[in-house]
Parts: sequence; structure tokens; C-alpha cells
Amino acid sequence: QLQTAVDASKTGDAVVSPEVWSRVQIHCQGVPVSLPLKKHDQNILNIKVLNIIHSVKVIPNHALILSPIVAARIEPYVPIPVREKLRSGIGDKWLAELRRSTAIFINLKGLALNYS
Repeated sequence: QLQTAVDASKTGDAVVSPEVWSRVQIHCQGVPVSLPLKKHDQNILNIKVLNIIHSVKVIPNHALILSPIVAARIEPYVPIPVREKLRSGIGDKWLAELRRSTAIFINLKGLALNYS
């Protein structure tokens, strides 16, 4: 999905896959863009986002309560600093600084880095 969206974009474009478009189309206006058939086996219609119609309401997540068994099983996958905060009794109060995020891949063709 990502590669076809990147291939279909030009500098300054915001191009999303059909899967992403199905989730954002009620908030945005866009036009289909396709890749030449010679580039890929199929002609995937990605969408170039033209503008945002209205802002999206952010809905906070509900608190996650884990059983002791599940908590013990996932603990090795939780970073040590997070485990220490949770064990200290501070609870999840410090989590207010964390935000839900989305990765955006932007194709910056022709960009040259100046290392001097």
C-alpha cells in the first residue's frame, strides 16, 4: 500500500491507499491517481487528498484494565522505564504526556541534505 501510494505521488502531494481513503473520505476531498500498468501488476487507484472538509473529533481511549495473568505475560514486552513508573504507584497519571500518533511517509524527491 505504501509503495504504490509513494509511486503515485509527486512533490507536495498527499496520496493515500484505498484502505486509508475508506477511513478518511468523510473528512476529505480527493481525486483518484493511478500508476502505469507497466510499473505494477495491477492498476491500484490511490487517492490524492486535495483538502480537509472538516476537522476530526478526537475520541480518547478507555482505560485498559488487564488481569494479573495477562499483565504478567506482557510485562517482558513493556519497556523498563514504563514498568518502573507503573510499579512506583504513580499509576497512569504520567501517561497524559503521550498522544496517539500516525506515521506519515512523505516522498521528498529532489531533496539534498547539506552536511556543512
